[in-house]
Amino acid sequence: MLTTRHPLSAKVGDKRLSLAEPGHILKLDFRNTFDVEYSNNCTYDYLEVRDGGHGYDRLIGQFCGNIFPDIIGSTSRYLWLRFKSDDTIEGAGFTAVYESILPSNGESHVEMPACQIFLYGYQGWVNSSLINTSYLEKTNQLAKPIDCMWIINVTVGWKVEALRRADHPPKESYRMCKIQKNRSER
Repeated sequence: MLTTRHPLSAKVGDKRLSLAEPGHILKLDFRNTFDVEYSNNCTYDYLEVRDGGHGYDRLIGQFCGNIFPDIIGSTSRYLWLRFKSDDTIEGAGFTAVYESILPSNGESHVEMPACQIFLYGYQGWVNSSLINTSYLEKTNQLAKPIDCMWIINVTVGWKVEALRRADHPPKESYRMCKIQKNRSER
């Protein structure tokens, strides 16, 4: 059942999130043109498509060359697309349309609930123990990554500061936050 159809175009470096109606999934179909610089492993220019709303969701494919990709279907109401190109050889680009459709079994798609954690006060911890257990169970059931947003509200004039821990490697060193009264610039 077709409910909507949208043309799709992109500029270099664009990241685009395609969104279906609630309870629907997406179908992405390439039309008329697909000409993106070919290289082994699509190293230089490519269209990256992921099944979900984020750049870390399951990779469906990285496409380049002039062979049209097959019709792509999502398992949720989101497809994440990124068009990457270097500044040398260029092709004509691509044209695609996406459609919001009901899943083939006719049932509505189950949406992941939002995970937002609100924190207030003069001090506190940001850690995974604050994530609602029903959210964790749902991500496990649907084999989806955990995607939570911590929203920290502090009193006007105060700020949130990341603390660097010298006993952790640089990649891991900003796992703590400190809330303090805003100081004037030095």
